[in-house]
Amino acid sequence: MALEFIGGSILSPVIQVLVDRLASRDFLGFFRSYKLDGRLLEKLNETLNTVNGLLDDAEEKQITKPAVKNWLNDVKHAVYEAEDILEEIDYEYLRSKDIDRPDSNWVRDQVPFLNPANRRMKEMGAELQMILEKLERLLKHKGDLRHIEGTGGWRPLSEKTTPLVNESHVYGRDADKEAIMKHLLTQHNTDGSNLCAVPIVGMGGIGKTTLAQLIYKDRRVDERFELKAWVWASQQFDVTRIVDDILKKINAGTCRTKEPDESLMEAVKGKKLLLVLDDAWNIEYNEWDKLLLPLLYVEQGSKIVVTTRDEDVARVTQTVIPFHRLNVISDEDCWKLFARDAFSDFSMHDLISDLAEYALGEFCFKLVINESGSGLEGEHSCSLPERTRYLSITSAAGLRIFRSIHGVQHWRTLFPLRISREVDIEALNDILPNLKRLRILYLCQPEDISSQLLTSIGNLKHLRHLNLSWTAIERLPESVCTLYYLQSLLLKMCRHLMELPSNLSNLVNLQHLDIEGTNLKEMPPKMGKLTKLRFLECYIVGKDSGSSMKELGKLSHIRKKLSIRNLRDVANAQDALDADLKGKKKIEELGLMWDGNTDDTRHEREVLERLEPSENVKQLVITGYGSTTFPGWLGKSSFSNMVKLTLSGCKNCILLPPVGQLPSLKELHIEGFDDVVAVSSEFYGSDSSMENPFKSLKLLRFEGMKKWQEWKTDVDGAFPHLAKLLIVGCPELTSALPRHLPSLSIIAIEKCPQLGEGFWMRGEDF
Repeated sequence: MALEFIGGSILSPVIQVLVDRLASRDFLGFFRSYKLDGRLLEKLNETLNTVNGLLDDAEEKQITKPAVKNWLNDVKHAVYEAEDILEEIDYEYLRSKDIDRPDSNWVRDQVPFLNPANRRMKEMGAELQMILEKLERLLKHKGDLRHIEGTGGWRPLSEKTTPLVNESHVYGRDADKEAIMKHLLTQHNTDGSNLCAVPIVGMGGIGKTTLAQLIYKDRRVDERFELKAWVWASQQFDVTRIVDDILKKINAGTCRTKEPDESLMEAVKGKKLLLVLDDAWNIEYNEWDKLLLPLLYVEQGSKIVVTTRDEDVARVTQTVIPFHRLNVISDEDCWKLFARDAFSDFSMHDLISDLAEYALGEFCFKLVINESGSGLEGEHSCSLPERTRYLSITSAAGLRIFRSIHGVQHWRTLFPLRISREVDIEALNDILPNLKRLRILYLCQPEDISSQLLTSIGNLKHLRHLNLSWTAIERLPESVCTLYYLQSLLLKMCRHLMELPSNLSNLVNLQHLDIEGTNLKEMPPKMGKLTKLRFLECYIVGKDSGSSMKELGKLSHIRKKLSIRNLRDVANAQDALDADLKGKKKIEELGLMWDGNTDDTRHEREVLERLEPSENVKQLVITGYGSTTFPGWLGKSSFSNMVKLTLSGCKNCILLPPVGQLPSLKELHIEGFDDVVAVSSEFYGSDSSMENPFKSLKLLRFEGMKKWQEWKTDVDGAFPHLAKLLIVGCPELTSALPRHLPSLSIIAIEKCPQLGEGFWMRGEDF
């Protein structure tokens, strides 16, 4: 089966997240604050680890043994239930810290019998106890399932690691590796200490160990450090064991008359050491100090790389170097990794068929309603499985969909792939409040979404992805701002939407906000708190300080495409600098937009001067800019990635910017420059003596140049690859066009009475 090449249990990552949550001191403290027994969480943690040790064997045997498949489905159901409850407890913890939430009431929050969360917490404690008992019963009936070798009879989530790595199997970690290498090869000011730590933090399974292995194997490390040691820290941070392990790794023996730490001190004294402590789960300050004691006399520049899931551990170990946060790899690298394991000997069709066969059943379901709406199509035509969690709906039956699928409480996704105007909003109103465990909700295109429905959405505590694109909503309720797990909020083409909730900044896990095509006037306050935001195609500057450019500056992970609107409202040019566009190196398409009306041309130039983007920008659009000239950065040859430039509605400009030396520029659109009279040598670049201005340009378009009279074209070698030249709406232009355009294939001239009108293609008379 193609599926076997994916490897590992699909449930293990879920359990890893649960174990991480159960091990959190904050989570445990919050649980105990409601007078609930913390030993319940400890027992659940242990039981989940035991279950995890059986999963790989169960995943393999379920293919041929129906009893194992049933057992595994029961385990999955119990684990998913535990996930829901633990996440709801974590939600209450996040909610308790959010003093800005709409229902915040200090007295009620502090007095237990007045706080509705108190009763719910007691209920969830009882539900966790039932789930624990269910898992324990399942473990007693595991049959011949074998445990993977590990400590204490179960496979721990932390297995002993070594520095060995196959580099050909690693994708997407080059930048992370170089960031860590820079720290290792730099002599840091450590206030007299010869040793400093480099912590790497990330969730389980994300690749921390692999990154450390790549670093450990790097030739530059061997050249820099005289001694190297790789030590698995494990879940129990045992200093004595670690010291013994370091001694073995650096081939230093112990003396019978000396303690191990004394032997280690002598072995490393005056030598530059690299120590990797991999997979550290718990480190207390006193334990860390005890480990550092025999390492005090290493040569200056020695380093300790610590990998951990826990930021608290990172804070204990870090010195002058901030910890490195390891994030997920890019989509492109994910596909490379997936293709390596899954597609080596199988076709895409084989893999998808296996995946579909494997996933459909109790937990995943695709609902297809036929044209008449008389029933469900497919082998599950009678009813939906009670354990269904992932539901996709394809229907031509319109309003008949939702009335036929009441009663399923465990749904996590709802994908109405085709929703017509006939969608039964009343049925949606009825069903949505019962789907309290939804993670993904797509309700695109219905014209009428009621306020009742929107309020229901605000109560979906587990929601990760919400898509309301192309709907007629006018506002979102403030309750949406308590969806603390929300990662994507898609509101594309919601043309009636005028404002976002004022506390949107509470959605600290938000990564994608799509407001393209809305009628928003400004961003809500404190946008800078959304530090995980990666995709924000439009940022609307407001007069309020909370939606200022300073807030944009804090969104350091924005990538791909960004358009900044209402730049006229930037009150202070320094704010534009604080937006730090130059530091946002993952933005490829940038739009800078004014409204075209200004009383202060100098101020607008100062603002644009400070909006210089990263040199990684590929496409740049500037519209409505109101000053008379452009700043010097526009046209710098260092913008070697820029392939398309559009300048529009800059009606006060008297000179075109010197963009002729942009080496990769392929398309140039210039329109609405009302005050430009002549296009002269400055257009070709600040150093017009350079060879071949516009050396890569293939399309040049001028439009709406009301006063343009003359084009001075006496620059040798310009436009060697220009294929299309379009001139529209330039009534005063009289001078000749460039004569030597060897690659020109199309000229189009419209609304230019002094030049005449026409369209020419190579091989035809103009």
